[in-house]
Amino acid sequence: MSDPSIPVPDSNFSLPRYILGFILIGLAWGFTTPFIRRAARTHKPPPHPILDTP
Repeated sequence: MSDPSIPVPDSNFSLPRYILGFILIGLAWGFTTPFIRRAARTHKPPPHPILDTP
């Protein structure tokens, strides 16, 4: 007994949509990586004295 007012989700696999999503995520990753690397290279964390004591 299914309710006819509830739409059935389309289970059709869309290959172009999958490829486009993969490319867009790759571009976003590629554009942010240089900024993350630069931030990691110039990061100077504050001293933590409790970590220096044996």
